Parts: sequence; structure tokens; C-alpha cells
Amino acid sequence: MMHDTGYTIQDTQNVHHASGIMHQRTITVAVAGNPNSGKSTLINAIAGTRLYVGNWPGVTVEKKEAMFEHEGRKIKLVDLPGTYSLSPYTQEEIIARDYLVHEKPDVIVNVVDATNLDT
Repeated sequence: MMHDTGYTIQDTQNVHHASGIMHQRTITVAVAGNPNSGKSTLINAIAGTRLYVGNWPGVTVEKKEAMFEHEGRKIKLVDLPGTYSLSPYTQEEIIARDYLVHEKPDVIVNVVDATNLDT
């Protein structure tokens, strides 16, 4: 389910405080998808981090975060455990679903393995 927050990209980049000082806001990007679809590898490539990766499902069993800056903007990438559904059956799926529903990231990137698409 998607809904329009009414905010523009420019609105989300800065936060105005009562003191009149403008502070840059960190943009949070949740990276979700099936197990072993390349979520951690994508984050490592973008943020220059070294999150643990493996060629089998279930490597990421808790959420992990990587911070970086792009063109002066602070961006937090959140690597979520792999999940086949938002109807959780495993602890990993509960972690991913709860983060997406309750933490309300600014952006959700759904990583898919193009060589393994269900028809």
C-alpha cells in the first residue's frame, strides 16, 4: 500500500527547528528483498562498506546500517533480512516487516534477482 505524504524531495532534505536554524536531515533508505538477492552486496557497493555477504539464504538475520554522504546529503542504508513475504513466518521476516511498517523509512528499495523471477 502506498500513500502520498504531500512532501517533496526538497522538503525531506532539511528540517527547520524552532530556533530558526536549518539542519540537514538524514535520508533513510530501507533495502528489502528475497534472501540471497544481493541486498548486502548493493549496500557495500553504494556505501563502500563491508557488510558480510554469502552465497546462501539467511546471511543477514538482523538489520544492519551503513551511513554515507552523497553531494552533501547524509544517507542511511538499512540492510533488512531477506523475506519472501510481508506476512511473517520467521524471525527474520518479522524484523523486516516491523521495520518497514513501524520505522517508516523515507525510501524502500526492493532488490530482486532477475535470474530468479517467479512467473
